[in-house]
Amino acid sequence: MAIERLKRSCTEHLLLHCPRHHSHRVALLHSLSAIHPHRPTLTDLGGCTNATQAFKTLNLTRTFLQKTNQLHCI
Repeated sequence: MAIERLKRSCTEHLLLHCPRHHSHRVALLHSLSAIHPHRPTLTDLGGCTNATQAFKTLNLTRTFLQKTNQLHCI
């Protein structure tokens, strides 16, 4: 239980707050805003119901994680 909470906290920090990856996060948010014009933040993306949008969102997020060398952490 504590490990899952820690993992969730680290993931949130990486995706939403980490200053080390700010430029990559800005690029990700810019790309996502084209797909989700009414969902401007990463925290809102969990509710995506359109399969095409969900696929593009996952693809962009995977690219972000690869560019930040954090894919193995998630």
